[in-house]
Amino acid sequence: MADKAKCAYCGKTKAGVRMHSGIMECKDCWNWRKLDGPAAEHWERVAKEFLSNIDMYDFDQYLTKSCGINPSVLIATFDVAKQIMVNSAHMLALHDRNQR
Repeated sequence: MADKAKCAYCGKTKAGVRMHSGIMECKDCWNWRKLDGPAAEHWERVAKEFLSNIDMYDFDQYLTKSCGINPSVLIATFDVAKQIMVNSAHMLALHDRNQR
């Protein structure tokens, strides 16, 4: 019976729909609700905060000269943080759009 059940979140009828917290839910929706969604919200917020607190003095003086960090490592760190923020925001937007 549960194999033909309809997911309350995405509406798809597929194998693997099970009862979670009193709601019929597929594995993909459960993963999003419990794992991927909260992670995307967290990492978008953390990356955005990190990126908003970087200025040129940090790159040119403090982190490179005072802390001895290689500039290429700093650029790579900046690029990774930007990618995390953009990709997490994209995941959240796609999920939000698909839930309407």
